[in-house]
Amino acid sequence: MDQHAMAEKNRLIQAMNDISQTILSTMDMEYIQDTLTEQIVQTGIFRSLMLAVVDETEHVIRVVKSMVRRTDGNIVDRGEGVVGRSYDLDGDRLLADTVRGGGIQIIEGWDARFDSDQSNPEQFN
Repeated sequence: MDQHAMAEKNRLIQAMNDISQTILSTMDMEYIQDTLTEQIVQTGIFRSLMLAVVDETEHVIRVVKSMVRRTDGNIVDRGEGVVGRSYDLDGDRLLADTVRGGGIQIIEGWDARFDSDQSNPEQFN
């Protein structure tokens, strides 16, 4: 394994360690959500990440965190206009579809299930 690959593995291991330590060190869900989202985006695996929680009582999914790594490398919170949005669990949006499937979806390019008021199809070309 070359030095670059070893450094990359070490960076990912350190990020996972940081995430694990955060989860084990506090019961503050907001702090855990902030740290988890930021650490995952910092690793460089994903350019952006949205974290949502399921409210089974209200039968909705609520966005609690959204971050993106800009082209200059800075990670910014996309909270305004995104955080706090709720989606019906039975809806046809990407988030509802992902939750019902019980997994993760990685989308490259435009997807018709994106919120048209939050994403511009032209930015995906």
